[in-house]
Amino acid sequence: ALVGAGVGLWAAGRCLILGETTALDAAWLLPFGSFRLKADALAAVFLVPVFLIPALGSVYGMGYWRAREHPGTARALQFHYGILAASMAVVVLAQDSVLFLISWEVMALSAYLLATVESTDPAACKAGWMYLIGAHVGAVFLIAMFALLYRSTGSFALVAIPPAKVVPAIFLLGLIAFALKVGLVPLHLFLPGAPATGPSHASALLSGVVYKVGIYGLIRFCGLLPTPPMWWGG
Repeated sequence: ALVGAGVGLWAAGRCLILGETTALDAAWLLPFGSFRLKADALAAVFLVPVFLIPALGSVYGMGYWRAREHPGTARALQFHYGILAASMAVVVLAQDSVLFLISWEVMALSAYLLATVESTDPAACKAGWMYLIGAHVGAVFLIAMFALLYRSTGSFALVAIPPAKVVPAIFLLGLIAFALKVGLVPLHLFLPGAPATGPSHASALLSGVVYKVGIYGLIRFCGLLPTPPMWWGG
């Protein structure tokens, strides 16, 4: 985790300090979309906590959640912790809506598994299920938003959207989807329990980074839309 985070922070630092922008576009086996990644200044700002907090939490977890004291959960927690960190990095770098959705779903599932790693705790299981329900309600709105994006641009690539009648609907769908992830009032009811019931370093990752990825999504997709009307600000 420390090595991966170090490499990621080095790359994010170069992007921020030197203004470098790096992109990768590779074909894959799915019949639509592509494995398209891009590191720009906005992505780099959010990559800093995405790499830094999991690295620090991994070190803390070695003493806090020792394998000999938690033989039934330690390895699963370590595995889901790493998958969550990796999926968040892909979400921030994704430049294709299909890739974004896949990594978003992996992020949601791994966060749920982290929150419910103590499966014998009823409170943790209830909070985890509430989180998972909220995550998938948000995913429905994301799918609808990407469908309209594809209709407007004819591509799964996350590119600037020309003015069209569907743009206000895209904005509202994205706002609801990311508000559910961020915990924006009044769509916050699904979230508070999940970080509170998990292990401490998992809670730090859930409340300190995962919710901020929702803020990234909101900023990124608002940046793709044409000049907004005044009521969007309201």
